[in-house]
Amino acid sequence: MRVATHVIVAAALLGATVAAQAASQEDYNNCYAAKGDAAITACSRIIADQTEPLKYRARAHANRGIEYEAKKKHDSAIADYNEAIRLDPKYADAYYDRGNAYFDQNEYDLAIADYNEAIRLNPECANCFDSRGGATFFKGNDDASAIADFTEAIRLNPSNAGFFKHRAMIYRDKGDKARADADEAQAARLAR
Repeated sequence: MRVATHVIVAAALLGATVAAQAASQEDYNNCYAAKGDAAITACSRIIADQTEPLKYRARAHANRGIEYEAKKKHDSAIADYNEAIRLDPKYADAYYDRGNAYFDQNEYDLAIADYNEAIRLNPECANCFDSRGGATFFKGNDDASAIADFTEAIRLNPSNAGFFKHRAMIYRDKGDKARADADEAQAARLAR
């Protein structure tokens, strides 16, 4: 009779453990795939769980930051990106995301610094080059560097129409109609 009780208690504990794992998996699913408040809530649960590895908590901070940024809560987003970087200083995406937040606030020097670090950590990040090119262009002092960044983004991902559009914008701004037209034509071909 005692054995049966232990089996029932063990089964109940196992069931509770499985239920907790399922909830944790649901939090991960929502943190990484949901949008808005559902993602923020799920990411917050992962962040609050001190037993989670730092790497996962860093990613949860970054994902929550993206959701805050979408809600135009820039300070909350930047605070989350800062914490993600503190927890995992080699997390290139957190620098990229924080750079985007700074870019959205017209803080181009801070954005460029973060894009530089993201590129240092992940030199194959085409979006990082594209975003740095945009920040450089909007800062208004170095079209050649911006063109070089867009060109590198295109080299890394030649199927991205947006990269060609961005470079075309600078060529058009500089009065180089032929190159602007060529990039716009390529962007149109890729968008089909």
